[in-house]
Amino acid sequence: KRSYASIRKAQVIIYLFESGLPLNEVKTEINRIYSLLDPENQYLLVIANKIDLAPLTYDAISIGNNAYKITGVIANDENSIKMLEKKLFEEVIGQGINDSLIVTNSRHVTELEQTQDALTRARSSVESNISGDLVAADIREALNHLGAITGEITTEDLLGNIFSSFCIGK
Repeated sequence: KRSYASIRKAQVIIYLFESGLPLNEVKTEINRIYSLLDPENQYLLVIANKIDLAPLTYDAISIGNNAYKITGVIANDENSIKMLEKKLFEEVIGQGINDSLIVTNSRHVTELEQTQDALTRARSSVESNISGDLVAADIREALNHLGAITGEITTEDLLGNIFSSFCIGK
């Protein structure tokens, strides 16, 4: 149930099955996945594993108006994995992934929020014809917050944040 719920939220869905599985079983599962996804905004990649043990007897599956090409791989083969990475990259970029971003580090979230605040102030200052020095100060502040994420800037506040977030004992 959780996997199917995740399908509704994902941009890319990878359906991996063992090569040699009968076509009707694969088609049934792809139909189930297809009923949950939005083909306009989500990409389905169909992959057959263990093609060295059971060769693929079909190379595509049609569902509705979509045909899904099946990519055969050997999971423990470095060349197969590289080929799969390349295919995934090409297909996903070709589909135009949206610009959503997930930030999992709370310090980074705070720095990004502060960057946005500083840039909003800078934009407002420009629109209000406020002195360029004040605009530059806001832009400098935004850069400092970004630098705190990338490691280009190390400040006492950053060190204080680190020491307050972790228990450091003797």
